[in-house]
Amino acid sequence: MRSWGSSAARARPWLLLAALALTACSPSAEQPPSAGSTPAGSTSTMAAPSPTGEDADVVVGEGDAGRRVLLRPGQRLAVHLGADFQPVELSVDGVLAPVTAAGGYPTGQPSTTVLTATGAGEVTLSSSTDDACRHAVPPCAVPQRAWALPVTVAAG
Repeated sequence: MRSWGSSAARARPWLLLAALALTACSPSAEQPPSAGSTPAGSTSTMAAPSPTGEDADVVVGEGDAGRRVLLRPGQRLAVHLGADFQPVELSVDGVLAPVTAAGGYPTGQPSTTVLTATGAGEVTLSSSTDDACRHAVPPCAVPQRAWALPVTVAAG
């Protein structure tokens, strides 16, 4: 027959491992901000634009769908979406100018689009997912996910 003491002693290493795992997953002040949490108005110190958007003033991702973003002319916006998203589309021209775009469906790589605010106005960025099986005969029933982000560029 086991006593409580020996059972508890065997459980302690597992409790320690569980506590360490939870601590490793917890956010801390030392971790970099997640996508979409970079504030508008922060400045870039890089000389050349980064194709990955690392020098962007605002960074958004899938979880930012529907969030309104405010930019000033000259600021950069980086959009990071999953590999199954199609290229980002703009609802109107003349407000944001594409700088770089890479990845997305059908490349199998995460989608990254970097845009620069060029003129005052409002624009909606949009994209949706796609899957190769949707183009097969017969097509699969994988649902599409839509993504949209309203952006306002304030006058200078």
